[in-house]
This record gives sequence, C-alpha cells and structure tokens, in this order.
Amino acid sequence: VIFKHQAPVTRGFLFVGGWVDLDMVRYLSLLLFIGLVFWTCGKQDPVSTNSEIQSGGITTIDSISCSPIDELNQENLCTATGGTDGVKILGRCYSIENTIRIDLSWENRRDSLPPEIGLLTNLTYLDLSYNQLKGNIPPQICNLTNLTYLDVSWCQLTGEIPPEIGNLTNLTHLMLWRNHFEGEIPSEIGNLSKLEEFWITNNSFTGEIPPEIGNLINLERLTLGNNQLTGVIPSTIGNLVNLKSFGASGNELTGSIPIEIGNLTQLHVLSLHDNHLTGPIPSTIGNLTNLGVWDSQYYDIIMSGPGGMGMDYWPALYLSNNQLSGPLPSELGNLTALEQVNLSNNNITGPIPPEIGNMTALIVMELQDNMLSGVLPSELGNLPNMNTIESSFNLNSNKLRGQIPEELCNIKIGLGDNAFCPPWPSCFLESENITIVGNNIPDWGIYCNPYPDCPDGYTAITNPPPINGGDIIDGYCFYQDDLDVLQDIIDANGNIGNLEPLELGGQTWYIRDWNNSGALENFHHGRLGSLDLSNLPITNFPESIVNLDKLENLYFSNTQL
Repeated sequence: VIFKHQAPVTRGFLFVGGWVDLDMVRYLSLLLFIGLVFWTCGKQDPVSTNSEIQSGGITTIDSISCSPIDELNQENLCTATGGTDGVKILGRCYSIENTIRIDLSWENRRDSLPPEIGLLTNLTYLDLSYNQLKGNIPPQICNLTNLTYLDVSWCQLTGEIPPEIGNLTNLTHLMLWRNHFEGEIPSEIGNLSKLEEFWITNNSFTGEIPPEIGNLINLERLTLGNNQLTGVIPSTIGNLVNLKSFGASGNELTGSIPIEIGNLTQLHVLSLHDNHLTGPIPSTIGNLTNLGVWDSQYYDIIMSGPGGMGMDYWPALYLSNNQLSGPLPSELGNLTALEQVNLSNNNITGPIPPEIGNMTALIVMELQDNMLSGVLPSELGNLPNMNTIESSFNLNSNKLRGQIPEELCNIKIGLGDNAFCPPWPSCFLESENITIVGNNIPDWGIYCNPYPDCPDGYTAITNPPPINGGDIIDGYCFYQDDLDVLQDIIDANGNIGNLEPLELGGQTWYIRDWNNSGALENFHHGRLGSLDLSNLPITNFPESIVNLDKLENLYFSNTQL
C-alpha cells in the first residue's frame, strides 16, 4: 500500500498519543511496497528453458532469485507527477506506479543505473542508448518482468551481464553492444524465448557461446562480433530457424562451422571472419538461399546508427581470415542473391567449382591468399555484375594454372601470383578487366604449366619437392622423352652428385638439388630447354642426348669428359 496525500497544509496528523510525521509514513509505506515486490518476485514459478529443443543437449536452468535492495538511497527516490512515489533515473523522476516507457537515448547522460530501477515493475520499454553511463547493470533489473525492450548500447557500462536478466522473459530486444562489458554470456540468456534481437558486439566478453542460445527460437538477429569469445560455435545454433543475421567475427572461435548452419534458411548475413575456424566449409551452406537479400527493416537500423557498423551488418558471406580448409563446396552456386563473398586468407584447396558461375548477383568475390588449384572454369564469365567499377573478383596468390579462358574477358578479375600460361585470351592486352597485380606474370620456366591435363607424351609430377628456389606445381607436365634422356645421362655416369628423387608416373626420376652446385634441368612448357652439368663427374654422354630437340643451352665445364 502506498499512501498519497493531496498537498495538506500540515505535514503530520494526530495519532493516539501525538503527531506522526507524514513523510515517515510515506517512507515506511514505500519500504512495505518494496518488500512486497521482491517477495512476489521470489515466489514466481521457476523459469526454465525448453529441454526438448532439437539439439537434445540443453538442460533446464534453475530458477532465478531477484536481488533485494539492501538499503534505499533517498537520493534516488522522488515524488512524481500527480504526487505518486517515484524513482530517479538519470536525473529524472519516474512514477513507480504509472511509468511504462523510458527513452533517454542520445542525451549524453553521465550517471549510473541505480538499484532502485527495479521498482519500476510496470516498465515495458527502456532505451538509454548513446549516453556515457558508468557502472554496471544492477541485478535488481530482474524485477522488470514486463520489460520487452532494453537498449543500453553505445554507453560506457562495465561489469558482467547479471544472470538475473534471465528473469525478463518478455524481452524481445536486448541491445548491449559497444560498452565495456566482460565475463561470460550467462546461460540464463536461454530463458528469453521471446527474444528477437540480441546485440553484444564490441565488448570484452569471454568464454564460449552458451549452447542455451539455441532456445531463442524467435531470434532474428544475433551479433556477437568483436569480443574475446572462444570455443566452438554450438550446433544448437541450427535451432534458430528465424535468424536473419548471424555475426560473430573478430573473436577467437575455433573448430569447424557446424553443418546445422544449413538450417538457417532465413539468413541474410553470415559473418564469421577473423576467427580461428578450421575444417571445410559445409555443403549445407548452399541451403542459405536468402544470403545477400536486403531486409528493409534491418537496413533502417544500419542507416540510423552511427558510423562503424562493420561487416557484420551487411547482407553478405564473410569467412575470411580463418584457417578453413578443404574445397569450395559446389553448393555455393545456389546462392544466387549473394552480392558479396569474402573467403580470403584461408587454406581452401582444390579447383574453383564451375557452379560459381550461377551466382549471378555477385559483385565482390574475394578468394585471394588460399591454395586453390586447377584451371579456371569458363563459367566464371557468366557473372554479369562482375564488370562494373565496384566489382572485384580476386584470385591472387593461389596455385591456379593452365590457360585463362576467353570467357573471362567478360569480367574484371585479378589473377596475380598464380601459374597461368599462354596462349592468352584476346582481351589480355586490350582490356583492363584481366589484371595480374604488378604485372607479376610468372616466369615461364618450370612454374608455368599450360596443360590442364597432361597430353599424350607428357607425364605429371605428383607431390614434387622444392626446386629452383620454389615449388614445382603439383600436376605439372614433363615431356616423357626428355625425362628418358635425363635418366640415360644418370645411368651412363653412375652417381653424379647430390640428386633428389621425383615420382613421375610411378617411376623414380632424379632432379638436381638447386640449392647445391648447378642445376640438372630447366624446363620450358614441359620441354627441357637448358641442361647444366658443370662441376659434375660426367664421363659420358648417351646417344639419346640428340633427342633433346628443344635444348637451347648445354653446360658441361669442369667435368671429366
């Protein structure tokens, strides 16, 4: 019960033996009210998570007890409009009884949140964003069980998320990003089954992503980026079938991308760049056919906020700067609405699947600094938006080889630091579309393999050792007759020095170690063009040496001929 008075002339009234101070009555009444609030909170039924969620590994969370206000701070109490009891929040007085909405965003306030905020039990909306608040979120906030919207982003708040926040089961929006929060994400967050938005980007959270996050089946946007989160992405993420945006970039996450990611068919944004993720890109990523689709409501959020929103908020696929391995899944070709893809700086291997040519909305494709091999599929020329000023198809610094297809004249593409060979497409000297960064055209010696597959008369190297200051490209084709002549030279002279075995077509051939004196061979487009036998104990030339019809240079000084 809260006693009210209508501005009496006196400040007390006669009670039995004397006068009673009316302010004291009001204070005692307020204490009684507070006691009833916290007693009621403590008597609520336990709030538990749904243990039947698909993952099967989530357990019920214990009931949450609200923290009492040990001692009221008179400075935080006030009389609100209409004479009702009130609480001061950031310098303003709000009626305990009547306040349902507080919006103090963008007011540059420097106060802290008082524990007495827990008295505003009818509050449904609280927005304190873009201030300079200090201190932490008081655990007494758990009394605000009618709260649906809580935004304290872009403040200076510290401390941990109180586990008591799990009592706010009506929350649909929880915005905590760009503060100085630390500690782990409490598992009690899994109680907030009505949550649609959960933003904690740009804090200092540690620990793992709790698997209980899979309980938030109504979640549409989950942004966890730029923290210090560790561990794996829980497979329960696959339960969030309404998720439109998932960002966890700039953390220290490990392990593989769970195959359950393919359940998130409503995703517009998937941003996991700058972590330590390993393993292959799951083929189930091809299920995410809404990747890249603009959500107009989300666009309004991005454009209304300040600068520096980051890549986690733009409709795209960002997996760069990890240690992902294995081949590119051909299912990427299903993502026909996707405009931006960044998979650079990983350990992705194998050929570029021709299905990439189905991604007709692509404007930016970053695949540089991987270990992609094989030849370029001509289907890449089917990308109609890849020839604009804004477009970029970056394949620099891979292990691609062979000829550049004529169809690639239709797109803008960077191919530097690979092993492509002539004949060049007709547009190579006429267009700026095909670029090799810094004109870094490979030396057309042993590094240039013009053959996608070895033609008749040629033999491919498998697992070649380092030679000539670098690596012979796996699958490089050598002319078999030239190799036979080299073997004849070895057979005719016995041990002729420091030789290394090279497996060619199941036979062991020997190539001179370049790091020691001289070189045994120098091939040009698979044919032996230079033979240096100087300073070797050569005593005989086999007759077959005349078969080296592409030989241009022969050196045999300081031998025993």
